[in-house]
Amino acid sequence: MKKKQKQKQKQKQEEMEKEMEKEKQQEKEKEQYVALVEETEEVQEKEKEDEYIEEKEEVEEGDKEENENENVDEKEKAKEKKKRKKQKKKKKQKQEEMEKEKQQEKEKEQYVALVEETEEVQEKEKEDEYIEEKEEVQEKEEEKRKKKRKKKKKQKQKQKQKQEEMEKEMEKEKQEKEEEDEDEEYIVFVEEEEVQEKEKSEEEEEEKSEEKSEEEEEEKEKEKEKEKEKEKKKKKKNKANTKKQKIKKNCN
Repeated sequence: MKKKQKQKQKQKQEEMEKEMEKEKQQEKEKEQYVALVEETEEVQEKEKEDEYIEEKEEVEEGDKEENENENVDEKEKAKEKKKRKKQKKKKKQKQEEMEKEKQQEKEKEQYVALVEETEEVQEKEKEDEYIEEKEEVQEKEEEKRKKKRKKKKKQKQKQKQKQEEMEKEMEKEKQEKEEEDEDEEYIVFVEEEEVQEKEKSEEEEEEKSEEKSEEEEEEKEKEKEKEKEKEKKKKKKNKANTKKQKIKKNCN
């Protein structure tokens, strides 16, 4: 982007220099045209002055000839000759003036054409500059839109990621709750079983008291079995209590 701006600045500088050069050339041509017109006017003025002096000299010469009483025919011939000479000179002068006018008109047309061409070039340059500026504005707007879309997309991705994290957290909590419920159910089951065992034990004690005369050896064996069972249940209960305490600790 910076390189492009530098190139545009350089191009603009070159165009300005060209424009200044054109203006200088136009000014030079204008000065030449004015100088040519002034020179033509001076030449015409000088020719008129020379013509006036010549006519004056001719009149003076004619007067002199009359005073000298020259032959009338000779005078007429001289006058005719001078008249023809004068007419020829006027014709030549008129032709030269017409040629000069044509040349001036041609130069004027060239100058006008040059001015018009310069104005067209300036107009075209302005139009190109306007189009270029418009394109730059459009490029900047497109860049802004791209940044906006990118930002929006990033925000959407963050939002989606946050949503996924929340869902994972909820799933984790749900799973922990289910595990906790399962542990509680197991503890209740163990406690109920203990109660049943206790009741059963009490019943057996009653039966034992009632059956005083039953074999002692058999009773001892049963007692051992009970102790084993109790020990087993005790271990199971301790295990359940340990798990329960661990769950409570995790919850806290």
